[in-house]
Amino acid sequence: MKKFHDEAVEKIVKEPGILGIEGLRSEKLLYPPIKFPQLKKEGQETGDIILIWSSLPGEWEILVAEVKIGARRHPGKDFLKLKFTFNYLKNCWRKWFESIKLNLPEGYTLWIRTVSLSYAGKALWEQPFKSEKRIRIF
Repeated sequence: MKKFHDEAVEKIVKEPGILGIEGLRSEKLLYPPIKFPQLKKEGQETGDIILIWSSLPGEWEILVAEVKIGARRHPGKDFLKLKFTFNYLKNCWRKWFESIKLNLPEGYTLWIRTVSLSYAGKALWEQPFKSEKRIRIF
């Protein structure tokens, strides 16, 4: 299962458009994809992928995704796992942006989208089942 999980993460990193999120394409990424991030403490759950992209003019978005491979589809259950990352980024996004040398332009808004993805019964080249939450933080 771990091999398939890692392949699914890699597929999304190479082709973020597979997520079916309007406007999300590789050329809109503002920073290289971060796989298996450790934002605060080593070993704490932070999702499988973080993408930072420009969703619309004047708008940046941090997308945090948790990928599941298995026989059952359970999007939404992983929001508890993603809550740590959401809370950390909501409170510490400026510090985190400084650490990766990004600066939100003046007048821009910043959003966080947490996405739970499930490949239950699907091939890696198909769009996964997803459940998501998007909130403006700045």
